Amino acid sequence: MKFTPFKKLMEEVWPRAEELLKTSKLVNIYDEGVASLNEGD
Repeated sequence: MKFTPFKKLMEEVWPRAEELLKTSKLVNIYDEGVASLNEGD
C-alpha cells in the first residue's frame, strides 16, 4: 500500500478508532473499516 492511500484511510477511520480506544482493549483498522475488542468479548 502506498503512503497516499494509507493516509486517506487513516483520515477516514481515525475519528472512529480514537473513540473506540477510550473503551476498548484492542482496535484493528482494516481497509473496510474499524473493529474493536472490548473487555469481556
